[in-house]
Amino acid sequence: MSESSFSTNSLALAQIAGYVVAIVFGLCALVPTILHLIDFQGHCLLFTNGTWQPSDGQLDADWGSQFFCDFNIFWAILSIIIAFSQLIIFIRNARSNADKSFLQALVDVAVCTVLCILVLAGAVLTSLGYKTWCDAIMQRFGECEDAASPTADIDRKDGIDTSDFYVHYGIIQFGAWLCWATWVALCLCALCRAVSLHQDYIIRVSMARERARLVGDRAHKFRPHRNEGRIGYHRALDLVPREEMVKLLCVETAQ
Repeated sequence: MSESSFSTNSLALAQIAGYVVAIVFGLCALVPTILHLIDFQGHCLLFTNGTWQPSDGQLDADWGSQFFCDFNIFWAILSIIIAFSQLIIFIRNARSNADKSFLQALVDVAVCTVLCILVLAGAVLTSLGYKTWCDAIMQRFGECEDAASPTADIDRKDGIDTSDFYVHYGIIQFGAWLCWATWVALCLCALCRAVSLHQDYIIRVSMARERARLVGDRAHKFRPHRNEGRIGYHRALDLVPREEMVKLLCVETAQ
């Protein structure tokens, strides 16, 4: 196996592993968010403030916008769907021994960049919103996790169950930040793949020109008549191995 083939295969394996990890971390953010909304009767604790009533010790909650929890569900589902789709495409191409085009690689870079931005926004909103909730909780409790006790009945009016929120948001933050790191890595891999495909195309075009010049057939290959010549040109590019191109370019340069 040549060095270029080994690096290409290693990059493809890294992308496949990255998409699997992105699915796992997306589920880490999605499932606890849904469970949290069920426990809190549809209320989202992110950016929630409140005051403690001195008469009964209950929290008079000023609930944050539902948008923050809905946004977490949105980016988590989108991340899972895109990662799963890309995983299927990579496995199908591997079975058929095919490869993506340069345009498809550019689309991968754009998609990964959008996911990076969305997941980062979700992770930041989750961390900041959870801190706001904990600040309100610690007006009465020493630690935020103390309100997650099964005996801590802090809001009977809204009927919320706070026994699991600490675990839920620990998992959500863990999944969100690691999912963002995974998409950053996938974006870099996709960019490297696009650069590699572009370099391959440039080398193939250069070698096709050199071979045409050497055999005195440049006009026939680079000025095709109608459709037949253009099809033959592109087939000629596909038949030239990359290693042979590099060797012939070096010979021509030395001459």
